[in-house]
Amino acid sequence: MHTMHSAFHEAWNDPASALIKYAEGRAAILYGVRAFKCGDHIEFQAAYDGDYYRPLPSHLVDVILQNGWRAGLCMLAADRCDDSIEWVNNSLNKELSNLAPDKKRVEHFDSMLKNLYEKRKTFLNQIQNHE
Repeated sequence: MHTMHSAFHEAWNDPASALIKYAEGRAAILYGVRAFKCGDHIEFQAAYDGDYYRPLPSHLVDVILQNGWRAGLCMLAADRCDDSIEWVNNSLNKELSNLAPDKKRVEHFDSMLKNLYEKRKTFLNQIQNHE
C-alpha cells in the first residue's frame, strides 16, 4: 500500500509522466491523471475539458494507492476501455438492428472496437510487466 507521498514520488520519477512545474507546486501527468503537489498537499486529479482538472474520486485514488502510480493508472485506463467497448458494442448492435444499417457507421464502430481492444491489451500488458 502506498501513501499519497510515495505515490506522488513514483509519479514524479516515472519516465512516462509529463512533468510540469507551477508557481504554486508541481505535477506529474499520465493517462489523463495528474498527481499535483503544493507544499505538503497532494491531490490526484482527472483531466476534464482540456486543461481543467477535477479531484479524482476517492475509490479511484485507492486503486493508485493500492497498486502504485503506473499499475494503478493502467488499471483505471483498462476499465475506461471496458466502458467504451460496451458503449461501442451497444451502438454497433443498434446500428445493425436497423432495416438498412449504414455501412460506413458499421465500419467505423468495428474500427473503434479494434482500437479499444488494442489499447486495453496494451494497458494490461503494462500492468503485467510492471509487477
